Amino acid sequence: MARRLLSSALVPSGTSVLAAIAFVFSLASFFLSAGLAAIVLGWIVLRRARRSGHAIQGRGLAKASVALSILIPVFLFLFAAVNSVHTITPELSCQTNLCRLGKAMLMYANEHHDQLPTPSRWCDLLVSVGRVDPNHFRCRGTQQSRWRTIYPVEVYLYLRHRSANQQKGPCDYAMNEHATSLSLESNVVLCYETGPGWNQVGGPELLTTDHHDGRGCNIMFLDTRVESVPAERLGQLKWKPTK
Repeated sequence: MARRLLSSALVPSGTSVLAAIAFVFSLASFFLSAGLAAIVLGWIVLRRARRSGHAIQGRGLAKASVALSILIPVFLFLFAAVNSVHTITPELSCQTNLCRLGKAMLMYANEHHDQLPTPSRWCDLLVSVGRVDPNHFRCRGTQQSRWRTIYPVEVYLYLRHRSANQQKGPCDYAMNEHATSLSLESNVVLCYETGPGWNQVGGPELLTTDHHDGRGCNIMFLDTRVESVPAERLGQLKWKPTK
């Protein structure tokens, strides 16, 4: 008789299995449907356990499933909120990069009779004189994208997109082909954002706003001033000196 009671006590009841299922759902609560299922199943187990005088097993798992299904989404939402703040920084980081490039060009010009680096070799020349770190040629806007959701599939796509962008090219800026000397007009474009490449030189045909979701792009002028220019004002930029 004692063996029968012992063996029956080792067999989990249906409610215990239900609690285990609720716990499994809670571990996958980053999916909205799984989190709701965990809360509902956990509540059912706790209610049945209360009605049975706490004789039904699985109350611990039920409580854990309810707690996890609430805490995990809250944590993910907070993580997404922090990431959304970080998405503001690529524009500022891009401006900082252009400022550093401007200082490097200014130092180069001071050593070469006010002549800027040769446009067709400007990246190579700035690197060769040790004025610029290779990371300063990259705009973080090409390496980050906004997370529209917090689900793992979106995280995977984000990481894959970032990895692909990191392999496209070492420089996200181009030099204006008409900018050859600091003695030209200060409001003429010197450097601007473009697609990945190296030693890129040209005019407005290379300019892109894709790095910052089409809102505009950062422009460095001949006085090494850097300005974030909105997309609607890009057509007003001066590319050729009047003299």
